[in-house]
Amino acid sequence: MSAPRQLVNNLLNITTDDAVFWAKAKTIAEKALERLEERDARLLLQSYPQLAVVAGDSYFLHYSILPLLRDRNPDQLLNEVLEEQRKYVTSPDFSRVRTITKLSDLFSTIHAVAFTAEFARRLMEELRKQQPPEQYRQLLEQLQRLAQQQLAQGAGGQGGQQPPQRPQGQQQGGTQQQSGRVAQGGQQQLARQKQTAQQAGQSQQPQQQSGQQPQQGAGGQTAPLLSSSRPPPGVIVDYWPSSGGGFQLPLPSGAVGKAFKDALDAAERAARAAKDIADVVGVGKEPGSLDLLLDLTGSVFEVKGAEKILVLAKKTVDVMPFFVRQEKERHRRFGDEIAGYYLTKNPERALPRELALPDELFFAKLAGGGLLAREKLSPREGAIYVLLDKSGSMSGEKTVWARSVALALLALARRKRARFFLRFFDTRAYDLVTDEKPERLLELLLRVESNGGTSIDTALQTAIEDLAERGLSKLTNTIIIITDGEDRVETRRRELERVGARLVSVMIRGSNETLKRISDQYLKAELSAEGALKLIEVVRK
Repeated sequence: MSAPRQLVNNLLNITTDDAVFWAKAKTIAEKALERLEERDARLLLQSYPQLAVVAGDSYFLHYSILPLLRDRNPDQLLNEVLEEQRKYVTSPDFSRVRTITKLSDLFSTIHAVAFTAEFARRLMEELRKQQPPEQYRQLLEQLQRLAQQQLAQGAGGQGGQQPPQRPQGQQQGGTQQQSGRVAQGGQQQLARQKQTAQQAGQSQQPQQQSGQQPQQGAGGQTAPLLSSSRPPPGVIVDYWPSSGGGFQLPLPSGAVGKAFKDALDAAERAARAAKDIADVVGVGKEPGSLDLLLDLTGSVFEVKGAEKILVLAKKTVDVMPFFVRQEKERHRRFGDEIAGYYLTKNPERALPRELALPDELFFAKLAGGGLLAREKLSPREGAIYVLLDKSGSMSGEKTVWARSVALALLALARRKRARFFLRFFDTRAYDLVTDEKPERLLELLLRVESNGGTSIDTALQTAIEDLAERGLSKLTNTIIIITDGEDRVETRRRELERVGARLVSVMIRGSNETLKRISDQYLKAELSAEGALKLIEVVRK
């Protein structure tokens, strides 16, 4: 019996001889496993080491400046993938995606995670369609045995192949570490692997996780705006795959090519959505950004209309003036810029040269008009405050436009280094959401369902309380309400004037004369990027 064959990847720039390749491949495969709900695809990803090789190649193909492909791969599936990669790297699609992924670890990883998950899903779909039910069941049993074998090798530390050593003269930094092993959690990780081995092949239903706390509206009523679910976690073994090299999936002709193309489409959408989220909301540089962007990108594709919201918001942000006016105010103690000079009786604020005057002159000036001091300019923080209608009548095109505008206003606030506050409302006003967690704001804007009735009065009264009691009047004097509601508004203009508030009302397909009478500006929405820009220009000024 011949010795098991060591799998090799399709790239020459970085190979399976490199520790960093397996570390990255394992990370990508595990992230893909977390986001796969289909039991059969999860089983394939856990049992078939060729997919980990494909995951690593996908990352480095898009990250590298000049990826180089080998001529042939001895593994059947990897060789078919190689043929698809060779066609792909000469296509306009590859050049387009590389504007996002090249030399970007974050976006290359997101692209590779989406590609790996979709590739596994599509391969299993092809097998399910082409094979009789009994043969497909036998295949699943074989994959289950492979998964258990791989996990047992990883947990027991026996039977696995040691990482290949570099030739003499290529050793770097003394003792070569085990390239394929990324220590994560010691005995706890081994126990987790054994548990997963026992569960491999069994039906795994997505576990419902609340993920979000219920939102509390006006009057103390709770209203859970969001609920989310995620598949159970899984384990990708730190294998140096050898046993997988002897088993080949019974894939029909053309199945790999079709799965590869479908996976590329899904991966490009994911990378582009992640880039748009990072541009609009300004996340991506903090620790934990990968999981955050993967979750938010998942929300974009799970929620109907969410992708349209993000695309329209990005289009609006792209044409917004980048250099926005930042208001400044005169301050006698703080600030970076000099606004002028004034006289003071406080020696601590006087110019150094005043303190250096002879005593007679110093006390004469202090007793007279005062000592000369600098007046400074300090940036005024400011804020944008939005009331956003989430009633049932706002569903469809209306809510897509309204929420994309809210996202663009969030981007404007971040450019101006201003605060951003948002309340959803229907017949009640929901909890105030701030820009302290922009990812939370984005998730709400993408996922909150449009339902319920409309009470503009409830929303306005809550906003007035926010300005008066929460101290927001120190940051802004403008309330922006975006609604299609035609209910009679009983709030009086003097109630707004009492807290120094101006009201900008944006009416979507309809009219409301009672709202118009108390508004400082009343705009009829044009459901387009141009219409969004008109509103943003009003806010910007």
